Amino acid sequence: MAHIVREASWGVIDIVVHEGRVFVQERWKYIFTEDPGVAAWTLAEKRRFHNAVDKQIWAAWSNRVRLTATGTARFARDNPRVPVNFDVRWVTRGEHWTVNVRKLPAGSTPTTFISNVDRPLMHVNLDSADLDAYDVSNSAGASRRFRAVPHEFGHTFPGVDDEYVATSPHAGDADSIMNIGREVRARHLQPLIDELNRMVPNCTFSA
Repeated sequence: MAHIVREASWGVIDIVVHEGRVFVQERWKYIFTEDPGVAAWTLAEKRRFHNAVDKQIWAAWSNRVRLTATGTARFARDNPRVPVNFDVRWVTRGEHWTVNVRKLPAGSTPTTFISNVDRPLMHVNLDSADLDAYDVSNSAGASRRFRAVPHEFGHTFPGVDDEYVATSPHAGDADSIMNIGREVRARHLQPLIDELNRMVPNCTFSA
C-alpha cells in the first residue's frame, strides 16, 4: 500500500508510505472580489495570487517539525522520523475552505483589511495586500516582521488559535507563527497528529 489517506473536514492527510512522509493538502475555492472602483481581477492576477499563497504556506509550514512514529506497525519500524509537507490546491468544487479574496486599491497594506479565518463557516478571508510582509507587535511588547497568509493557514487547523493576545498562554513566544513570528511549534500540529493516530493501527505519531 503506497498511500494511507484520510479526508478530514479541513484537509486531506496522505501518509505516503513508500516515501515515509506525510503530505497535507487543503482544497481552496477562491471567491475573488474587488473594492468599489478597483479594476476586476484578471486571470493572470488570480493565478499569481494563488501561486504566491501556495509558496508562502509551503515555505512556512513544510519540513518545519518532524514527527516521530512509534509502535509495532511496519511504517513505524521503517520510519521513526517522519517529515510533513503542506500545500493548498485551487479547486472550483469539493472544497474544504471557501477563500474570499478582496482586491484592494493601489497603495493598500496588509493592515488595510485584517484577514481572518471563520472556522464555523469554513471561510478564509484574505486580500490582495496580504502577500507583503509588515511589522507588527504583540501583547507582550515584542515586534517582528510578519506575513499574514501562513499565519491564517494555521487557523485552518482545529483549535489552533491566536497566540499574540494577552490571554494566550503562549503570548510570550513571539517567534511562533501563531503569534507574530515564523516558527512552527509542535503544538500547532496536534490536530494533524490526532488524525494520524486514527490512520495506522499499532502506530503512534507525536511531535
